[in-house]
Amino acid sequence: MFDDPLSIDRRLQSGVRSLASFRAALRAGGGEDHAFELVGRFVSRELLRELADATKDPLAPALLRTAHALYEAHALAPFDREHSAALRVAQHAIDQPERGHFTLSELASHALADTRGQRAGYLAILGERAQPASDSALRRAEQRAELRSSVDKFIAADIDLPGTAVLDQAASVLERTREAFRTLAPRSFAELIELGLGRDSRAAWPARPTPRSTAELLGDAPWLAHATPDAFRVPRALGAASHLRALAGLGAALRAAFAGPKQPFVLARDPYGLERATFGALFAFLPAQESFARRRLGVTPAGASDHRRALARIYLVALRECALRVTLRAPAIDGARALTRAYPELTFAALGSELPPSLLGVFFTPGPGDAQRLAGLLLAAALNHDFTEQHDDDWFRNPRAVEELRESARGPAVTVADAAALERGAALLVNWLAAAL
Repeated sequence: MFDDPLSIDRRLQSGVRSLASFRAALRAGGGEDHAFELVGRFVSRELLRELADATKDPLAPALLRTAHALYEAHALAPFDREHSAALRVAQHAIDQPERGHFTLSELASHALADTRGQRAGYLAILGERAQPASDSALRRAEQRAELRSSVDKFIAADIDLPGTAVLDQAASVLERTREAFRTLAPRSFAELIELGLGRDSRAAWPARPTPRSTAELLGDAPWLAHATPDAFRVPRALGAASHLRALAGLGAALRAAFAGPKQPFVLARDPYGLERATFGALFAFLPAQESFARRRLGVTPAGASDHRRALARIYLVALRECALRVTLRAPAIDGARALTRAYPELTFAALGSELPPSLLGVFFTPGPGDAQRLAGLLLAAALNHDFTEQHDDDWFRNPRAVEELRESARGPAVTVADAAALERGAALLVNWLAAAL
């Protein structure tokens, strides 16, 4: 019998918090005997069917979406623990590029940092040693495919998507940014990483990204008034891209903090994060605003075009990487064999470099929220354009613009991206990139 929907909402909220804690433990190389294991006692296949059948309850669709996300995450938790252990616990003895014992995660970190010009060497070692992580990712894909088939009679196959239009946009943005990508002319994956980091940016970024230094980039704008965002992760300072990612983390945290406290949790928060991805991308676009660049980053009029060009390279690489992740969704759902075949072909099409299947457990591993991140980029491009038109280039300092965004966050979270809005955002972003590069 269908339980009290608000009681289910409270229990799902607890489950989502437990999942966030579990994923944080995985990132730290742990996750064993975690309280998230207990979520399965409540979030069951029977609950999913009850919610799917509760067609007259207005809260049921949102409850089902969150319950399904938790159900799938719980069923895949053993594979996620296995994958995390392969990445962050297992040690690999190597002699080159430097002698020592390293985890795959540490090797990937060294490849990104590239402090000694040895990125290609670290990537080569990863290609040789990363198969255990890829094997666990493939086993996860197989299990996910089985899970989907076990509930496909009463749960839509696209329940985890922000609408199906984003699938078409993934292919579209790759095609529409093909010429812009050719201007970057990366000759290898190692060179593409360098372009995506934005280390050639001459803006006056903080010495290193922290939650505080990132929030201070907003200046005296009233974003934090009466809002206490949860802690958000910031990356290491590897280039301008690190600060853009930190701004995205702040934007996502603010969107969660702005949510109306009196509405049911499943209405306020999309389990796959479309609303947070959109706010995050909107904040990551702020440094491209002339006023922000001048006021907060010390960019002079003479250096403005170089600044835009550096940012455009970062945005373009990020856009194509997001699109790649979405194109990997279909073969991932089809299972390990399809994903193994598709990975080299799709990475080459998106990035100009054919990555071996041994790396799919390290780079661009399919995961929840991939489609929302692409949709968020496109929606944020349109939103940024509209706010610039309405409130001028420095809209981020305008109290009315801030309040408008706050007000939009107080209602139910949007979980489906309008196809026309995605297309409009894609057109605006593609045109901006072409002009800036």
